[in-house]
Amino acid sequence: MSKLAAIETFTRVVELKNYANAAKKLDISAVAVGKQIKVLEKQLGVQLFDRTARYVALTEPGKIFYEYCQKILFNWQEAETAMANLKGEPSGQLRIFSTLYLGEYLLTPKMPEFIEKYPKIDLNIELADRYPNMEKEDFDLLFGIIELNYPNLIQRKIMDSSFILCAAPSYLKKYGTPKIPKDLLKHRYIAHNQRNPDTLVFINQEKIKPTPILSLNHSQAMLICALKGLGIVNLHYFVAEQALKEGKLVKILADQFHVPSQIYLFYKQSNFLLPKIRAFVDFITSKLK
Repeated sequence: MSKLAAIETFTRVVELKNYANAAKKLDISAVAVGKQIKVLEKQLGVQLFDRTARYVALTEPGKIFYEYCQKILFNWQEAETAMANLKGEPSGQLRIFSTLYLGEYLLTPKMPEFIEKYPKIDLNIELADRYPNMEKEDFDLLFGIIELNYPNLIQRKIMDSSFILCAAPSYLKKYGTPKIPKDLLKHRYIAHNQRNPDTLVFINQEKIKPTPILSLNHSQAMLICALKGLGIVNLHYFVAEQALKEGKLVKILADQFHVPSQIYLFYKQSNFLLPKIRAFVDFITSKLK
C-alpha cells in the first residue's frame, strides 16, 4: 500500500462518513479500508478516528491530518492535469521577444509556416533594439546574439553567423575597392551607433576604427544606404545575404575580415515542458540550422 493510496482512503472515509461508503467509492472491501487506516495510524503514531463514537468522528490529530491530506490530493490532481496537458496539442499565448534585425530577417519570415502548423498557439512578438529583463518581463522566449547571465534561463545556440564588410558595386566603381584594412580609413563608412566602439578587428588582429559619414541604429536602414551606394557597411551576413546573391552588394576584404557570431534562444528552464514552448523551440531550431 502506497502512502498516497492510504491518504486517499483516509480522506474518503472522512468525506463519506463511514468505511462502507469509502470502500464502495474506492472499489475495495470495508475490511481493506479498516486495515489501511490502522497502518496509517501506526505510521503516524496517532489515532485518527474516535472509535467510541457512533459515527466516524475525527480526533484532533485526525482533523489536522485531514487538512494536510486535502492539500496533498489537490496538488496531486493538479500535477496529473499538468502532465496530461503536456501530451495535448500546443495551445495558448506565446510571448516572444527578439532584437529588431533578428526578428525581421530570421524570425518573422518563418512565422506563417509555424502558425499553419500550430493554429491554436497565439503569437505575440515584440521586436526592439534592446534586451529585456527576463526575470521581470513576462516573455516566454528571447532571441539574441549575446550571452545573458540569467541563472534561471536555458541558453541554446540555434545558429552560427558572422559579420561581413560589404558595399554596392556603384560605390566601389566610384571610390575604389579597399585592398588592406587601413584603406578603410580613406573610405565612406556607415556605422551602427549602438556598437560602441565600432572598431573593426581583422583576422590578423589589426584594429581599424573608421570615421563614419553616417551612423544609424537600424540594420535595415544601413542596408538601404549601402544599396544606394552611400558607403561601406559592417552587417550580419543574413542581413546582406539576399543582396549579395543578387550582386547588389559585394563583400569587402573577405579574406581578412570574418567575425563569427552566434544566434541564441533563451527560455526559462521550468517552461520547456510546456507544449507551446517545446513546439516553438523544435520548430525554429530546425529552420535556422
